[in-house]
Amino acid sequence: MLACSVMVCWEKMTIILTKMIKKAVLNGETFAYGSRDIHWDEDENAAKRPGLIISLIPLLVLIIIFNFFSVNIFMATMIGWILALILFWKYIDGRKEVMEICVEGGKDAFGPISSVGSLVGFTSVVQLLPGFQTLLDSIFTIDVSPVIILILAISLVAGLTGSSTSAVRIGIPLIAERCTAAGLSLSFIHRVSCFACTTIDTLPWSTAIVINLGIADLKLKDAYPPMFVSTCLSTLCGTIICSLFMYVFPNLP
Repeated sequence: MLACSVMVCWEKMTIILTKMIKKAVLNGETFAYGSRDIHWDEDENAAKRPGLIISLIPLLVLIIIFNFFSVNIFMATMIGWILALILFWKYIDGRKEVMEICVEGGKDAFGPISSVGSLVGFTSVVQLLPGFQTLLDSIFTIDVSPVIILILAISLVAGLTGSSTSAVRIGIPLIAERCTAAGLSLSFIHRVSCFACTTIDTLPWSTAIVINLGIADLKLKDAYPPMFVSTCLSTLCGTIICSLFMYVFPNLP
């Protein structure tokens, strides 16, 4: 049943996205380089870039020393950066280009870091507001299945914070007791919540959408419709499937 349901949802999302692509083609839209895309001549610049293995070494070193040697993430990142500078030095055109790379890297990093930091602070404030608790209480007064209430409550937190992790971190502790009192098992609450938190965490104001649109240099009205289909509609279908599956097999470990 689960496999069939997944296939049906996947086919529907594929059909919707295919129709959107065909409509764009009929409107005369074609692929074009953005203002921030790099035009690369394969023949002319082949000797000016490192090979695959050399390119992977700094990343692998960072992952290994962070995960297996418990090196602080800041120190691990700095070690990876210094190693990359050493390995790629012959491909870099002097100190001026190094400074340009550092400046661009700093600009690209500061935006996401500040957005994530502000999101963490925002979620901490939201859960303390009386209005938030009142809104959450109102959901539990709806005369519907506790499964639907669980999905609505987690989705509400995800929509307000724009973060699936925040929805789980904030939402589950607030609703777990009420859901268990309504007869839902902890495994049911956990699994359905993990799906439900991904339904509307990618609304236009969410951190992920803002960051990715900035990186791609795209406008919201142009890029968001297919993103909504693939990240909101498809995940909603997945949440429904997960809920049905857990309802049929409630004793899964």
